[in-house]
Amino acid sequence: MDKDRKNLPEQPVYSRRGILGGLLGTALGLGAVVMGVTPAKAEPGASGEAVEKSSAETNSPEPKAAQHVKGQGDRPNGHGGHHGAGGERPPRINPERKNYIVPCGAESLSNFHKRCIGCLLCVSNCTSRVLNTSASHLVIAPRNGLINLTQPAMSFEKGYCRPECTKCSEVCPTGAIAKVTPMRKASTQIGIAVWNREACRNSSGHFCNACSKICPSKAITVVDIPGEDGKRRVMVDTNKCRGCGGCEYICPARPRPAMCVQGLPKHRSL
Repeated sequence: MDKDRKNLPEQPVYSRRGILGGLLGTALGLGAVVMGVTPAKAEPGASGEAVEKSSAETNSPEPKAAQHVKGQGDRPNGHGGHHGAGGERPPRINPERKNYIVPCGAESLSNFHKRCIGCLLCVSNCTSRVLNTSASHLVIAPRNGLINLTQPAMSFEKGYCRPECTKCSEVCPTGAIAKVTPMRKASTQIGIAVWNREACRNSSGHFCNACSKICPSKAITVVDIPGEDGKRRVMVDTNKCRGCGGCEYICPARPRPAMCVQGLPKHRSL
């Protein structure tokens, strides 16, 4: 038996220090992968020695003009906004609302508040990503008491309420959003767009008509201000505006858009 043991190859001896060192090296390697820094192929140096470069050094950043500005969607780049250093716009801040906005079919804030159980089916089926739970928590109506944490409302940083979409009314199980047709939706006012002169580029002589171009009900026009050369104002026809949020979504002004939709406590027919 002793002879057989002598003939066996020597087994490596693992010390605690060696094991800890190996684990530390593995952790550092994983951290480099997570951070996106991976070693590139070795390149021969002038003296013939191999020189390693990381991908962070070898991959030069794209020119600023070619970089995609995250979160802009289909907003026009040539219209508006107050730009920061290097041409980058500050992040968008949602405008303040007196009343939160609920979809067509809800009829009123009180009806929606009483019937909604917070199942979030409307949120998960909203194709324009307009419905969310954070929007309703920005405004708490004292007349309705505390708002259920999962009751949604509408905001327009990611899209606007398309006139042809009625998905939320089709999936609501409690009648908090009653079923509606696109025709009824087109004739129901859930909110009214309000113009903020100080935030708008038209007030400083820079022409922008993004809000009037996107408005599906043709409720917005941009007109010259008499006696003020190059300055314009945005006019909202309150008898046509449905509160879809298209103008607020497309507005390029930052940090807050110059257009803000104020929700109606009770929806009305146009």
